[in-house]
Amino acid sequence: MRVWTLRRAVEGALRQGYPWVFSNQLAHSPKEAQPGEAVELRDFAGRWVAQGYGHPHSLISFRALSLDERESDVGSTTFFLRKLGRASAVRLGLGMDAHSHRLCFAEADGLPGLIIDRY
Repeated sequence: MRVWTLRRAVEGALRQGYPWVFSNQLAHSPKEAQPGEAVELRDFAGRWVAQGYGHPHSLISFRALSLDERESDVGSTTFFLRKLGRASAVRLGLGMDAHSHRLCFAEADGLPGLIIDRY
């Protein structure tokens, strides 16, 4: 997995749950990555911050899928099914299953960049 490092003192927002990192917050250029490639994000001192995916040609270069270092299955089918199951349970609990609704609200459901509408 590719490892990216943040510039000094920019990890605070991520540690508080902010799901994005902009290209100018990285200590290096993200241009060597492939779009959607798995990325481990570390702070300036080398400590783990998040795991997610990168994009070399976007101002938002990193989108966090997990801020929990103990979560070992990030990016797997099981991981996505678990996240989508939680999102679905919230919608079902609100009685939204009888009508068309947004099943996944991207960052709000912990899946940045993913929107799923059910018709």
